[in-house]
Amino acid sequence: MDKFFVVINESDENSWSAYVWSDVEDKAEIFYDNNTIKNPILKKLKKLHFGNRINNKLHIPFKSVWNHSLCIGFDDLNKKDRNYIIFQSNVKFAPAYINRLKKEKNAVIILYLPDTVKNLGIANDRYELEKYISYYGIDMIFSFDTGDCKKYNFEFFDIYSNLRGKNEINRKDSELQWDLLYVGSGRTKNRVDLLHDIFKKSEGNIDCNFNIVGVDEGDIRFPGKIVYNRPVPYKDVIKKVLKSNCILEVLNENQVGNTLRFKEAVCFNKKLLTNNPEVKKSKYYNESFIQVFTDINDIDTEWIKQREIVDFKYSGDFSPVRLLDEIIKRDHGGVRD
Repeated sequence: MDKFFVVINESDENSWSAYVWSDVEDKAEIFYDNNTIKNPILKKLKKLHFGNRINNKLHIPFKSVWNHSLCIGFDDLNKKDRNYIIFQSNVKFAPAYINRLKKEKNAVIILYLPDTVKNLGIANDRYELEKYISYYGIDMIFSFDTGDCKKYNFEFFDIYSNLRGKNEINRKDSELQWDLLYVGSGRTKNRVDLLHDIFKKSEGNIDCNFNIVGVDEGDIRFPGKIVYNRPVPYKDVIKKVLKSNCILEVLNENQVGNTLRFKEAVCFNKKLLTNNPEVKKSKYYNESFIQVFTDINDIDTEWIKQREIVDFKYSGDFSPVRLLDEIIKRDHGGVRD
């Protein structure tokens, strides 16, 4: 029998990760690594011990000291099953423990990357990535980023579940509160400056709701108009999405894959304003509903605020249910020698 275990790192039940994996809550056991250790000091030490960027330079030894706190115990797996363990973002099991699971419990190790290899600190080149794969005994890697898939020969999969918000999708236009919504990280000064320029262009023409975290105090330009450095729980992000006419997506530098904003637009039938030209390759690209800009002068504010029926005819392509099917397909249902 095929069994799935999903380990979501640095997250809890209220995070965006909980939402994007929600379609498989009845098909896989989902664990949140943040819940395995309650002591905040020990939690920080474990995060540091398994940190991608530190271990990229030198693999810190003695990771087995955390075996007592692992969310998946050795006896939780039946060796008669094919046990697929999916880690999101990074692996936080000691290599020796993983090796034992693979040898004695018929386990397959899968890594799902919702960000780029570089941004996650896993590797800067193929050599470093191969060391990481070998160190943790990783069998498959899936990524949302088409650039990384091409560069590192990953399997592409763009994950999202709309299960928790689907009952509210068919809202009336009269309930919309904002023309344009942005929720996300500033991450770099260039990105913050671009967001500010878009807000300045839009201000007075359309109703905006901008929420930007990770902005240095000296870079704040619109206090009282933009909400800065106040993280929004993902369930509230969904509420904002449902009350907005158009969603703004601004990519991280060197990123090719779409952010959550693209999936939210498609799954909840919202217009999308994005600076990602790769979106035109998507089966869901529709120039009536998606506007791509390379310069803020390209942005049509009249289009943003125009109310119309948006229907991407979403067919469930992003659902993690399909990811589980793809994993089984790639593994051919075989049993490890």
